[in-house]
Amino acid sequence: MGRRLASVQEAESVIVESPCRGHCLLGEDNICSGCFRTITEIGLWLTLTDQEKVEVIEKTKLRSQAAVD
Repeated sequence: MGRRLASVQEAESVIVESPCRGHCLLGEDNICSGCFRTITEIGLWLTLTDQEKVEVIEKTKLRSQAAVD
């Protein structure tokens, strides 16, 4: 049981890294062509919870794929 608690604590300390690639260029739609985040998502990044950051990253994956199609 002690091991499970330790793994839960480790999971809570995971840091979600920014998807920024350092190639920032906002399109007319206010979406960065480097990381595919909206200007709002970029601005709020530091205040988002880890869960919210994961949700933003999932959205960027969809936007990236849509840009390729």
